Amino acid sequence: MRHQPLRPRGDDDEHRAYGAAKGGLLALTKGIARGSAREDILAYAAAPAWAATDITGADYVR
Repeated sequence: MRHQPLRPRGDDDEHRAYGAAKGGLLALTKGIARGSAREDILAYAAAPAWAATDITGADYVR
């Protein structure tokens, strides 16, 4: 599973919460995938590398 990390310029609570939520989703998906692999069950997560939202605004760089 590959993902593109976000790199915020600022250091506020919204950026930390967004990053923590994205990391939690990826960790949960990996755990489900590993736990279900023996039954040939796949697990996927949709986690965009960057999306224009109120949080991202102009504070994010690629």
